[in-house]
Amino acid sequence: MQNHQSIYIPEGGTPGQQSYIQNIQEPPIQEKQLPPPPPNKNFDSNDNSVLNIEPEKSKKHWDEPPRIQARRINKQRVPLKDGKHLVLECPIPTDLFGSIPRNESREFTHMRYTACTSGPDDFKQKGFSLRQVEAAPPRHTELFIVLTMYNEDKGLLARTFHGVVKNIAHLCSRKKSRVWGEDGWKKVVVCIVADGREHIEQSSLAYLMALGIYQDGVVVGKVKDESVNAHIFEYTTQISIDHTMKFKTFDEDSDVVPVQVLFCLKEENAKKINSHRWFFNAFGPILNPNICVLIDVGTEPGPRSIYRLWKSFDVNASVAGACGEIVTMKGKGWKKLLNPIVAAQNFEYKMSNILDKPFESVFGYITVLPGAFSAYRYIAILSTTNDKNEEEGPLASYFKGEINDKNDEDKKKENMFTANMYLAEDRILCFELVSKRNCSWLLHYVKSSQAETDVPEDVTGLIRQRRRWLNGSFFASFHAISHFYYISRSDHSIGRKICLYIEMAYQAYNLIFACSNKAYIISIVFFGLIMIYMLFAAFWLAIKGIDVGVASLGPNADLKSTATANAILSNTTFFSIILSLVSTFGLYLIASLMIWGNRPETAKKLKEKATDVESTSGVPTVEVSVPEDVNDVYQQAVQEVRRKPSKDVTIATPQQKREDARKSFRTKVVLSWVFSNIILVTLIANLGHSQKSVIDIYMGVILWSVAGLAGVRFFGTFTYLIFRLFTDQNVLSCKK
Repeated sequence: MQNHQSIYIPEGGTPGQQSYIQNIQEPPIQEKQLPPPPPNKNFDSNDNSVLNIEPEKSKKHWDEPPRIQARRINKQRVPLKDGKHLVLECPIPTDLFGSIPRNESREFTHMRYTACTSGPDDFKQKGFSLRQVEAAPPRHTELFIVLTMYNEDKGLLARTFHGVVKNIAHLCSRKKSRVWGEDGWKKVVVCIVADGREHIEQSSLAYLMALGIYQDGVVVGKVKDESVNAHIFEYTTQISIDHTMKFKTFDEDSDVVPVQVLFCLKEENAKKINSHRWFFNAFGPILNPNICVLIDVGTEPGPRSIYRLWKSFDVNASVAGACGEIVTMKGKGWKKLLNPIVAAQNFEYKMSNILDKPFESVFGYITVLPGAFSAYRYIAILSTTNDKNEEEGPLASYFKGEINDKNDEDKKKENMFTANMYLAEDRILCFELVSKRNCSWLLHYVKSSQAETDVPEDVTGLIRQRRRWLNGSFFASFHAISHFYYISRSDHSIGRKICLYIEMAYQAYNLIFACSNKAYIISIVFFGLIMIYMLFAAFWLAIKGIDVGVASLGPNADLKSTATANAILSNTTFFSIILSLVSTFGLYLIASLMIWGNRPETAKKLKEKATDVESTSGVPTVEVSVPEDVNDVYQQAVQEVRRKPSKDVTIATPQQKREDARKSFRTKVVLSWVFSNIILVTLIANLGHSQKSVIDIYMGVILWSVAGLAGVRFFGTFTYLIFRLFTDQNVLSCKK
């Protein structure tokens, strides 16, 4: 057995204040009974509220970061794991210990903290590890779920985390499954990645602390002379807190099971793409999961949605990625739909999930799997090395848009088109998966898997969100279309390649009719007025077409005769307009009846440092500051979680900044699009004075294109429903 050292603090302290830290060189997780901490007078085993904590009597408030309050700290010497890494096993607060039903192993009684001094790409190479692979026996990770967050509050975090917990509980309830069952939670790891220690919302930290996942005061800024890049906390929690801030425990609620949680608190803000780099490149190689699920904090998956996503991979070994239906958060009684901004996004999401996703799923290539809720097969997204000894593949392309030391030289050489293209890295990832060299991966849409997400409720929030989406999607779509020949390097069958080429042609034609940015309120109002005018003009032209048809028959024509109807329908303009309106709005209605988610600020460095000290044992040792008041701070965290947020307090989001060069380039692209349309309209209008047929031809092309694109998507939706009759995930999940 390896040597280990126990450090007790402070001597003579009260039972509720005593705590100790043990060096990680303990035996791995195993089933053994540990002596419980001293009894806690605040805990009542018969209290159904889980934690019976007396009201706070001090003047401390969680609104201030706990680390800047007067804390009871003690200096302790801790041996480094493998002589290099600072890893601490911290006992959970006594209040929490008294409320959990299971305490037979260290994963339930101790929170593990690792001060990570490596980057995400060399996490494994530098000897860092995770609890799951050190368990006895080592645990296989079937599902690896990441929750990415920035400054979301406890309400949004609770909505997402508790939704995931309910999904894991459903997996454990499938007792006849060959994969899942009562201990299915051991095959799931939930990874929460926070983008910047100085930016995470304090109420969210209180939420994580109440679950036992996080402890304040143990983090350090440096280990010897190496800066800490990420603070990693590991704990298997048996408590969940829903969006109403109600505490639920494993033994009292069927929706709660033990959950293995990995909380990565990044020292600096480096954007969401960097959070995914930690997830895929740092933790992925350690756990080697089967399926990776991506969820944004603020998105709540349905109780069985994650299982249905996983099932699509289980029944089809060719599926590399899948997504479900994203629905907008409508509020109680759908009251949020009274907001036109929310209502417009709800319509957009519905149309995408009714027409676009099913159509693309039939061909096997979905242009974008939403980062708010999607899943990937881990072995499919891994990069490979080509004949030139260069790294290529999905993940290699996915992370090209991130600015870091590895990419700096390449990014200096890249053009503005490439720089903006990688603003939509998720689209690049989807294209690279389908066209991966010597592979035949497909992407799938799972209609029965739904997730509810919060959407911007004002124009400012909407513009900030869409500014990145619209620009990135345009360049990424153009990249995929212009590199359609990449499909030939894949191992898809001839039939599948033909289908993919057909979809590429459709996407190319559809891109011509795609609009770019609509910035600021005046632009929204302007285009809204144009749409109203166009609808009015369409109906007016239809009426004039009827008049022309009737007039051609003379004043004595019978309006009820077949000849009159034929004359009206023979009018080209009238027929094209009616066809366009019916194909657009009519197919939307029919398909609906058929089918019923960049911040460069830098965080401040920690002042705490693990200082190198001499050791008589010969094992490298550091001196760290250890908090003595863990249970007191835990009580404050629980009170903060239960406290209702003040309605008059708003948290300002730091204004997003963009690089000047990329801003300029995107602006030029938008202006080019605007002026090209102005030139086209001017030419058509001027030619129309002398040649009426020019306008007829132009209108015919536009209207028939609208009808054709809508018809193609409707055909895809219809085909998807036919296929779904034979591969319905609901039927499969009930039989399994």
